[in-house]
Amino acid sequence: MSDQTITTGQEAPTAGAPVRDPEEGLRDLTGRDYIVGAILGTATAALMVLAGKGFAPAAMALPLAVAGFGMGFLGYLDHVTRLIRNGHNALFGAVAAVALAVALAPEGPSAWVPVLATAAGAFIFLLVLSAVSGFAGGGDIKLAPIPAAVLAACFPLTAVLWLLFTFVLVLIGQLVARAARSDDQHAAMAPLMAAAMIPAVIVGGAYQHSLVFP
Repeated sequence: MSDQTITTGQEAPTAGAPVRDPEEGLRDLTGRDYIVGAILGTATAALMVLAGKGFAPAAMALPLAVAGFGMGFLGYLDHVTRLIRNGHNALFGAVAAVALAVALAPEGPSAWVPVLATAAGAFIFLLVLSAVSGFAGGGDIKLAPIPAAVLAACFPLTAVLWLLFTFVLVLIGQLVARAARSDDQHAAMAPLMAAAMIPAVIVGGAYQHSLVFP
């Protein structure tokens, strides 16, 4: 979920005490984690391409697949370790940027304006959510601009819907945890972000289709 330690008002560690590694999750990742993450990422990629079929431009199939795989993969790793590593975020962002560059090349530099603006908006949204609720962590904040950029390249409203659906899922998760009186009311956020992409593409695409064919 995060690559930052959340303070809880406890006393500062005494001098000489070991400093917690910000890249240290609940446990170390294993080979099985990467395999399961890859399987879930592949499934999410397929769902993203299927959801965008008929709505998104054909050139966006690759970016949608990359976004789906990355979010499904990192969502699982976040679920088991509560950590999104900086290296994983950087690799995901680099691959997504290349996929977007290929898809948007025929449209010219102007096509990047809504993409970059939406990515910045997603970053700010998660930053505010973290400040208000403490739910989103540093890894989530760094991750959010990547799927937001891909979704905005399809249709800007899709990215807005994704943020809305993510926020709704976060609220539902917190309410369920409180109703169950769970000690852990801060579940991993990346899986919720991954799940929110599918309905965002479907609803956003359907709305866009209705504008073209009223």
